Formats: sequence, C-alpha cells, structure tokens
Amino acid sequence: MIRLTLKDKQNSFECFTVEGHSTLGKKGNNLLCAGVSTLTQSILLGFQQVLKIHPVIQKSDGYLYCNFPDTLENRIADGVNLLIMTMICGFQDLKMQFPDEIEILWNKQL
Repeated sequence: MIRLTLKDKQNSFECFTVEGHSTLGKKGNNLLCAGVSTLTQSILLGFQQVLKIHPVIQKSDGYLYCNFPDTLENRIADGVNLLIMTMICGFQDLKMQFPDEIEILWNKQL
C-alpha cells in the first residue's frame, strides 16, 4: 500500500510523507508506483523551479518526506498550498481507481 500523510497547521501545509509500494506489479514494472513517483517528483520540481524554495527533502526506496520552513511569505505559502492540493487531487484520483492500494491521511491542526 502507498500512504500519503499530510500535516496542515492553520490552513498551511507543514510537511508531507509518501511511503510504501503498490502490490500491483513487480518493482520496475509497477504502473501505480510509477504514477505516484511522477506525481510527487513533479510537485517537488514545482517547489524548486517555480516557487524557488528548497524544502527539506528525504528520499529512499519507497519513501519521500518533504518539510517546509516555518516562515514563508504569503505568496509562496499560497503556492505551496496550491501545489500540494494539486498533488492531493492526483492521489484521490489514483485512490478511486485503486482503493486498496492508496491511503490518504490528513492531520489538520487549527
């Protein structure tokens, strides 16, 4: 199973984690894992190349952690939120197609 975990504080994302593997195919030939990787890598490129921010990123096989600085100017924070909401939409679409393979956990703090 692939799990997306999001941490949100006062309507601003602090961090997210993507971890796990799909059971739908062999490593290197798994289309769901490839889709998730493409989705998350595109979002990371958006942070770095479009928004010009460099969050803390940790990656290993089947694991991605991304943490944002505590203070971002409003325009950048809005861009981060927009990109993450886009990623969530992609994960929700994948979950509709593969409900037993994707889990989304969203920790909202007020």
